[in-house]
Amino acid sequence: MRLLYKKEEKIKVGLRDRFFLAIVISLASAASLYLASFSAVSGYAQNTPSPAVAGVSGTISHDQVVTISGSNFGNKSQAAPALWDAVDNQPAYSNLNEGQVIPTGTAYPWEENSRYGSDVMYTTARAQRGFREAHYYFPVKGMLTGHDLGGASVDKFYATWWIKPTHDIITGPGGSASTKLIRVWEDGNGDHSRLSWTGDQLTFAPGYGQEIVGSWRNWRGQSNQWNRVEVYVDSTNNIYQTVTNGELIYNPTNWQSVPGHPLNKIWVIGLDASYPGNLDPNMMVDFGEIYVDTTPARVEICTGSSWDSRGHCEIQIPQVWSASNIQVKVNQGTLSNGQIAYLYVVNTSNQVSAPQSITVAGTVVPPADTTAPSAPTNLAASASGTQVSLTWTASTDNVGISQYRIERSTTANSGFSQIATATSNSYINTGLNSNTTYYYRVRAADVAGNTSSYSNTTYIIMPADGSIEPANNSPFWCSALLGVVASALNSQSYNNIADVNSDGVVNNADMDLATSYAEAGNITACQAMFINTYNSHNYLSIDWCNGLFRSLQDSLNSTLGSPNYSVMADMNDDGVVDISDVALVSRLSLAGNQHSCFAEYALPLVAGTLPGQGTGKESNPGSSTAESDLIKKINATKTEAAKLKLLKGRFASLSDGSYVYVNIKGQAIVITDSNIIQVLAKQALGVSKATLAKLPLALNYGGADADADQVPDALEELIGTDPNNQDTDGDGHADGVEIENLYSPTKNTIKARLDSNLAKRLSGRILLVVPSGSLFYVNPNTYKLELLKNISLDSLSNLGLIREVNGIKISQ
Repeated sequence: MRLLYKKEEKIKVGLRDRFFLAIVISLASAASLYLASFSAVSGYAQNTPSPAVAGVSGTISHDQVVTISGSNFGNKSQAAPALWDAVDNQPAYSNLNEGQVIPTGTAYPWEENSRYGSDVMYTTARAQRGFREAHYYFPVKGMLTGHDLGGASVDKFYATWWIKPTHDIITGPGGSASTKLIRVWEDGNGDHSRLSWTGDQLTFAPGYGQEIVGSWRNWRGQSNQWNRVEVYVDSTNNIYQTVTNGELIYNPTNWQSVPGHPLNKIWVIGLDASYPGNLDPNMMVDFGEIYVDTTPARVEICTGSSWDSRGHCEIQIPQVWSASNIQVKVNQGTLSNGQIAYLYVVNTSNQVSAPQSITVAGTVVPPADTTAPSAPTNLAASASGTQVSLTWTASTDNVGISQYRIERSTTANSGFSQIATATSNSYINTGLNSNTTYYYRVRAADVAGNTSSYSNTTYIIMPADGSIEPANNSPFWCSALLGVVASALNSQSYNNIADVNSDGVVNNADMDLATSYAEAGNITACQAMFINTYNSHNYLSIDWCNGLFRSLQDSLNSTLGSPNYSVMADMNDDGVVDISDVALVSRLSLAGNQHSCFAEYALPLVAGTLPGQGTGKESNPGSSTAESDLIKKINATKTEAAKLKLLKGRFASLSDGSYVYVNIKGQAIVITDSNIIQVLAKQALGVSKATLAKLPLALNYGGADADADQVPDALEELIGTDPNNQDTDGDGHADGVEIENLYSPTKNTIKARLDSNLAKRLSGRILLVVPSGSLFYVNPNTYKLELLKNISLDSLSNLGLIREVNGIKISQ
């Protein structure tokens, strides 16, 4: 952690001051320290959801365990605090007697005692606080030294303890005592960065011999009563805060970082007066209940019904901590049995929940949970061999998800049965049959047995036996990989297959690695690059044709050795690879027909599409069902036929139960699940990225969002915004905010509105983005562009993209 200093007022300090300590807290980080509001919701966390408490169960009595359920609690790597020293909870002190000096060393919580003052002693006879049976005490000045926080990665720190001085700690009979409540020091000598919270001021010294007075203010604590003091440090978000009895004391905003001075240790704790002779010589100081953690996440029980006026609070001791479930051991403190109090959860981003009313010493029974989880989303499937891997976006629930129930069928809309359950958002279905279509859906269940609605339905068609050539006898895969990489390099484009070394870019290193695979005959590695690295949304952006062309070239030249025949490169299925196959691939490539080239690879295409029938390999262009054969005459009156032509670029269901796609010429093309991709790849309305950027967008795609502007990186690449800059056009508004409000995120002018009129004209149409191959549709209800995630008749119907046209049939 780098400490901060104020630019103004530098004053000298004496030699004695550098050696007297109260609490020295060392935190390792390379970030800055900034003192901000101790209200648990601060500006830096505004994009993080606040914690929400759904229920509390258990008895709110001292040392009882209580369970708190809810959401957005954040995750702690260790539930318990870094240190909870209530004195009476330390086994190492079990044999201490009244007034005995606190022992220190590796077997005890602290490394040293009485480094700069009186011995800190153990007491059970002095008045205890609440349920405690022991605490520390000393006369006038004393401290314990040293507790390691666990390394150089600490960037957040929260500490609280109780302290009870019998006299004024600021000014005694002899004048100002310069009494330190806390010092954040880099080392024990104070030769470098240090921050001091004195009873009447806050100071900072970046090095010995100078000190900057940050502010003058009474510590606001009271003599002869227990005072709770708190310190919060967040070096990443530049926060340093001090609090006494719930009141924010210091929160400076004019500090700058001093680099190069790491901190990582609680150095000393107690009370230090630089001039103890100025204090009342009869003063005694009691202190204890020292709670320290490397995160602000904690649970508090307070007397106030709002966090800003929370009043008296007792910190609770976590036993279990997850984003949706916390268990704490109750620390009742001085809260009275039967007292109405309020429970608060502060999460790892220092945000606080709404108050949860409880009765101290009362048993809390959570209300019956009748709230169902949200439905899983983005269900996707990928195949390898005879198994299918399923993934989905996790559901949310007010209490917690118990399991996901996976259902499967071999028909689209019926026959589903549960095949398994999972506790995470993924599942692998093994032992599947070849040449079979499998449909999947998932729903979530919570601990009370409430079930969500179903996810989207996805399906995958397993290839026929042998359609994916065994790696050990096919030279095809390395040749194809070299061709795909070469095309990506030539076009300066990216796809996952060409990124052979998986470093996020396609460059010569990928070509070198692919070449080494080929030269070594490592066909398994080459084939692996083609498995699960594409889906139905992006596969048309891969140059499958060039992969085929390179395979043909290598087969003809025998550059990869014997055997040089590959059934996948045999385009016309005549048993040989020759110049006629080259001509067929060249024709497909020139036509931009990546779909037909892809079909030759005999790979399964996920998300409800298959490049052809059976094995997934289309027949040769010369022998396949011509697209012209799919263009049908319709049996209708002229008026009805004219109505159909108005649906250009859209889908329709006819009276005889058939489905058609009406192309730009007004021709009706018969549609089935197996040919939708083929038809759309050739007939969908093509739009450029520039046109796409003019249209209103729905920001519901999910995926990586590097700059956290609510626009996924993949979408930013399509519409021309910067995925690493929240505000591409620099107008002070994040890209996602501008898109939501129908403004262009790339044009810095108030007149740059997105084209809603164009979107209305395109309502219900499928748009093919050139050259990426991504398919979008204009939602007919919102007039916003959305990614077409599942491409099947069922999904199109659910999206409202198929219009019923009565009185029209396909002519027989």
